Amino acid sequence: MNTSPIAAAAAFLNVSPGSILNFRADAGGLNNRNYRFEADGAAYFLRVPTPASRLFASVGNEIAIYAALAGSGIADRVVRIDPDTGIKLSIAETDVRTMNPQDGCDIAAALTALRKLHRLSVPGLRKETIFERTRRFDRIRRARKIGIDPDLRDRIETLWRLEPLLNDRPNVPVHGDALPENVLIRPDESALLIDFEFAALGDPLEDLASLYCHLPPEANFTDLFLRPYLDRAPTETETYLFFAYAQLTALGWHLWAQLKIHADENVGDIERYDRRMIDYATCRTLPPIPKTLLPGENRA
Repeated sequence: MNTSPIAAAAAFLNVSPGSILNFRADAGGLNNRNYRFEADGAAYFLRVPTPASRLFASVGNEIAIYAALAGSGIADRVVRIDPDTGIKLSIAETDVRTMNPQDGCDIAAALTALRKLHRLSVPGLRKETIFERTRRFDRIRRARKIGIDPDLRDRIETLWRLEPLLNDRPNVPVHGDALPENVLIRPDESALLIDFEFAALGDPLEDLASLYCHLPPEANFTDLFLRPYLDRAPTETETYLFFAYAQLTALGWHLWAQLKIHADENVGDIERYDRRMIDYATCRTLPPIPKTLLPGENRA
């Protein structure tokens, strides 16, 4: 689909372009160009991926997961996603607010929605763990000959070496981009998840760690995340993986940011977000690797 956003919206709704009213840009989002408008008395939200953004997202996975989420009450209501361009038309959510990452009740609501997502059956959803996704981002970076700081590159490669140790982890539908801006809170304090461009089969702890690495540094990971989500005390392995995934999430978004900056897309906002992710990755260290994750001969 190679057309204007207004024409795309009209085509999705099967109405004339003249029926699209109050079409305006929406300030939210780093990855796409977003618009709001009205038609036939209803409010809509239109997402138009930028050229660089289309390199990253998995439209097939997004279509599959939205089909499974229809009627679930935990996701935005999609009218259509174009499989070729990733343009998405959804019904605009009203009377909602963005999650407050410093509010324990909002975090609890987000975890409830994520737990429901993780229990879904999603036919056709392809696997892509955080390890696989960051490798894919890095292949795109190298293909475009974009350099990154050697220390950050070493941090990523060190984390990648953990992958063979994690073969026993579950693979469930994950959001893949669970940050506070992608969680909306309704008046009844329930959470609504939006923007599933990075959805895939992966470890459920990836979503928890993604949310955590976007929160203030004083957030208590055990009391706010792992124990409420698991409904029990986390194991040593789960705790370690939580932090490893958070580090890898931040470094993965650093790779994404470098590619977006290279493409000259939304550079000012992307640079600020990139700084946040670099600060997280460099200012927080992983705990020692538990012996339970080491090969047998290294446990003594």
